[in-house]
Formats: sequence, C-alpha cells, structure tokens
Amino acid sequence: PQSKYLMGLNTDIMKKSTQQGIVEEENLEKVESSCHNLGNKLLLLLKKRRATEPILTATALWSEIISRTDKIYIKYEDMLPLFKEALEGIVKLAGLKVDEALLIGSLKDPIRVLEKTDYEYEGNIFSVRDILRARIVCGTITQVCEIMEKLTTGFKYTLHDGKNASLTIVRSKNKFQNLGPTHFRLILVNLCFECDGKEVHVEIQFVQKETLALENSKDIDSHEIYEYFRSYLDGKMKNLGQNLDFILDSRMSFFDTISKTPVLLSLLIVIFSEKKKALVKDARELYQVAIQTVLEKSFPTPGDFAEVEKLLRKIVVKNHLGEARIFKEDTVKAVLCDDEYMIWQKLVQSDKGPPLIKILVKPSETSDDGEYQFRHLSFQEAIFVQVHIEDNEKGFFGNEQPFKIATPHSEFAALNIESRYHNPFFTNTLRIGREYMGKKLLNDVNYLDFQKGALSAKKHKALQMVLGGQCIFKYKLSIDRE
Repeated sequence: PQSKYLMGLNTDIMKKSTQQGIVEEENLEKVESSCHNLGNKLLLLLKKRRATEPILTATALWSEIISRTDKIYIKYEDMLPLFKEALEGIVKLAGLKVDEALLIGSLKDPIRVLEKTDYEYEGNIFSVRDILRARIVCGTITQVCEIMEKLTTGFKYTLHDGKNASLTIVRSKNKFQNLGPTHFRLILVNLCFECDGKEVHVEIQFVQKETLALENSKDIDSHEIYEYFRSYLDGKMKNLGQNLDFILDSRMSFFDTISKTPVLLSLLIVIFSEKKKALVKDARELYQVAIQTVLEKSFPTPGDFAEVEKLLRKIVVKNHLGEARIFKEDTVKAVLCDDEYMIWQKLVQSDKGPPLIKILVKPSETSDDGEYQFRHLSFQEAIFVQVHIEDNEKGFFGNEQPFKIATPHSEFAALNIESRYHNPFFTNTLRIGREYMGKKLLNDVNYLDFQKGALSAKKHKALQMVLGGQCIFKYKLSIDRE
C-alpha cells in the first residue's frame, strides 16, 4: 500500500498473522463476534464472504481490501490536517477550548469500510461517509445549537497558509429527539469538506459534556454495546446497516415488555443463565430459545434431545387441539409409538420428571391413571405454534387444501379462523404465533380475492389478527368495499 495508514495496519496484521496463525483455516470458526481487533474483524468478514466465495483466504481478502481502499486513504490522509485546522477554527469561534472540546478520531478501519461498501452501498466506496470522523464536546446544549447554526448556513474558514476551507452539511441525525437503541444522545452530521480544490465526506458528532462522561464511565460504553449488537445480528438480518437502529429498537421494546411480564422474564433468565446469546424479537422466539435451552440442559446428547422434543410435540398437538390443559396417560399412549412411550415412562419415573411437565398424579405399578400438565400453559401454546409452522400441522385452521379466500372455501376457512380467534383458549396461542401462523397459512398463495366471498367484520378482524401484517406486500388483494 502507498497509504501510510494502511502501511502501518499491513505491518501489524502480518505480524499478528505470523504470531497467532490468524490466517489458518481452523481458526475461522473460533472467531467471536464480540472481539473487535483488526484480525478478528478480518476473519468475521471472511466468514461472511465464504458464503459465496468458499475458497477465499484471509490473505487474499486482506490484499483485496488494501488494493480497493489504498487510493481513498491517501486522499483522506492529505485532508486530515486541513480538516483538523478547520474544526479548531469553528471550536474557537464557539468559545470552546480546543484541547477539551475537539476529538479527532482515527480513520475508519479498511475492513469495515469495505464491508459497508459491499453490503450496504452496492460496491460504491464513495458512499461511505464516515472514514474521517471527529467529535465536538459542548458544555451546554446552547453551544451545540450555536455550532449547528454556523454549519447550517455553510461554514467557511481561512487556514493559516491562506487556503480556503468550507464545511457543508449533507445530512444530519438529531438523536436528542429521535433516540437510538442505546439512548446515547447526540447530533450526528455528515458534511462535505472542501479545501485546496479537493473534497471529502466527513462525519462529526456533537455531544454534551455530561453525556460523554457517562458514556466514558467504566460501566458503560455505548459504542461497544452498539458494535456487539451489530456483530450479533450480522448475517441474520437483511440490509442490516440501513436498518440496525430500527431492528435494535424493536427488540429493546420487546425486552421492556419482558421485564413487565413475570413468565417472560423467567424465560429470559433461563436463557441467560446458560450464557446463551439471544436478542429475541418477539414472544415466539423467546419461547423457542428458552424451551430449547431447557431441553439441551436436560439432554446434552443430541439424539436424546431430539427424541424427547418429538414426543412432547406429539402430546402438545393432541392436547391443544382438544382445548385441554390437563392430559392423562391414555392420551400419551394414544399419540406415542411403543419406543417413544418407553422413553416417556422412564422420564416420569426419573427424579426430575419430564422437562417442562408437572406431574399431577404419578402412575403406579398397579395403575396407569397418570395426570399431567405443562408447568405453564404458554409452554404448550408455544410448542404448538412451533409444530404448526415447522411440521406442517394443518388441523388448527382446517386448511387441508391450499388456503384461498374464494367461495366456497373462503367461507369455511374464514369461519374456522374466526372460531379460533374468538375462542379464549386459543387467544394466547395466536398472540405467540401471530404473523408466523399467518405466513404458514398463506404459504402457497399468490392471489387473494375478497370479492367472491365477502367476509363479515368479525371474520375480517380475525383474519387480520392471524396474518399480523405479514403478507400485505406479498399478495395482491382485491377488496370489495361494500
């Protein structure tokens, strides 16, 4: 590389590669997404790229990063001292002390620059607007507003050597008003910095002094928290970079719901007690991860885990469709094969009993009159939802045929949906499985016709609840306004 910044990084990463074997194939799966040193960032990007380029190596990827970013870093290195002097000018004009108020960040690392370029900006590296970054710390919100006013009208400044520099706002985000998921309050401004016939895009954060002191305390690091969540969700979500704030905010909102609901909070504690990483977005995911955690803890061997999960699912379907909380031994016998029933008997006779199950009446050697129930009805409901969306269970909505809202089938299906919706026993089932069950219901449909079989208000409301907004953009609706 010709860039001095990249030269330093190149020397550092090659040295670590030799010392730590960072480019060795077997180290790839050991990379923790919470580690953010340069070597780990390279391997995390390599893992992502391997999905489409299976033979790509870390050495080849690093060479690609250097070649694609070298010229732009040379440009930013040339502009860095000019940018610093211009910011010192605006800080002095605001009556602030440069050494206290101005923090010039290091250039954004090239691995993250290339990742944003390819996965967020369709290969256009010039869309990455925060390679050169700074933070201005103000004592009061009034000072923040005063500097923003200067920038809004277009800030021009003459440097010590007579060169003219200017800063023009391209876009801004007011995170005092529109809080991000970590609630760290700041104003984030992207600007075009022009000087000596050259221009680059830069980013400036405006923060209040006390807020920054809180962030820099030993207990809180909002950037580290943000990076952890970004790394955790990366690969799991589409368009993550553009939607990260919304995704995190929606999950944080659900965590707020969890904190107010004892049974949901207990499930979250179960997950975290096993040191599992889980950023669940809704009740279905929470129950799924918690139940899986309990079963994995009880049955570490994958084969045992699968067998127990299978028999629990069979019991759940029979019991839930029968609108029953309690189930008896004869129900278990009826739904399980001989081998599964032997496993069930061993679980019942064990010290801990079957996982998630409360034994009301334990069968004896002379009697098979066992009675059971799930420790919480919501466990039964959540497992039923999972069976419904994964195992092609069709009895709940009576949709043995591909579901279409068209006469005569529409009336039957809508009536079936309405009856489930207005049945108190299934209220929480539909809450847990809402959009997922709707998506399953409409899995093979590409056209919905409401005109042929007009739905009553009650049926329409029931259908709306089940779909949960899931399909509105996927299916063409023909609605009879009458």
